[in-house]
Amino acid sequence: MTKKQIFFLILIFSFVACKTPYFPTTNHTSLFSHKGEADISLGMSRFGYELQPAYAITKNIGLQSNLLYLWKMTDTAGYATRYGQIAAGYYNKTKKFRYEIYAGYGCGENFFKNNIIDTVKTAKFFVQPAIGIKNDFFLISSSATVGIVKFSGQNNTNITPSLEPNIHLSMGYKNIFFYTTIGMSFLPLASDFVEHHTFFLFSAGLNFRF
Repeated sequence: MTKKQIFFLILIFSFVACKTPYFPTTNHTSLFSHKGEADISLGMSRFGYELQPAYAITKNIGLQSNLLYLWKMTDTAGYATRYGQIAAGYYNKTKKFRYEIYAGYGCGENFFKNNIIDTVKTAKFFVQPAIGIKNDFFLISSSATVGIVKFSGQNNTNITPSLEPNIHLSMGYKNIFFYTTIGMSFLPLASDFVEHHTFFLFSAGLNFRF
């Protein structure tokens, strides 16, 4: 199986997770420079485990996907989340910087248990621009996800704009890098039934370049 086939399978797997919460994922910025580049991040965020693959399918077009999973349930209480998103976008570079802009769709479910399980479904359309510097030793970038999020559940529906600015830093050598991402998440028109939302975002883990 080729590298291209492997990454397409991972991207598809991440999107399929949509069919089964809105805890936001941190932004993934690859800042590719040529066709055939790929990377994948495996980490832990404030909301669960994140899987973030990306692949440059042409000279200037890339695909990326995010998968978030967390399960903290007991017999009487807890919460869980499964969320996936996929995006396609344009990337390029100048002499000093690299930049990209992706547009995509994400969906999933949040489960909250307090003797009875409540479920809130999420659907999200978004655009994510990013700019930064990347070399063989580090990547530093600034990005922002701007979108529209729809929550439905508990006999309620709520549609709100969303804004999630992030700063990303990864350091390493050749193929293996340690990364950390910090950011904020804003839902200005979220109604009362959208619970367990937090403003501060954080994730850390390993990034592999291919």
